[in-house]
Amino acid sequence: MEEVVEYIFQEHCLDDQGNQTRRLTGVGISLGSSVLANLAARLGTRNRFDAHFGLCCHFEWRTSFDFVKQKLFGVFDYVLGLGMTVTLRDSFIQFDQLA
Repeated sequence: MEEVVEYIFQEHCLDDQGNQTRRLTGVGISLGSSVLANLAARLGTRNRFDAHFGLCCHFEWRTSFDFVKQKLFGVFDYVLGLGMTVTLRDSFIQFDQLA
């Protein structure tokens, strides 16, 4: 996440002389707001955002994660597994083409 924000800042918020010409604002919804808050806390003064907005932030993410996992009756694990299977399959296909 830090690399993405830095790239956007360098490419779209600075002029040719390196002066900031645009403001960068982060908006996160649900887990995204937790990710933005965590990023801001880790970066401290190196944070590139001028403002952060968090909507429906789950401060106790472990409790939220366990609740979702328990209530979806295994669908959560199935979807995660399916996503990993598709991603890995595509990666192996690309690797085979390169080899």
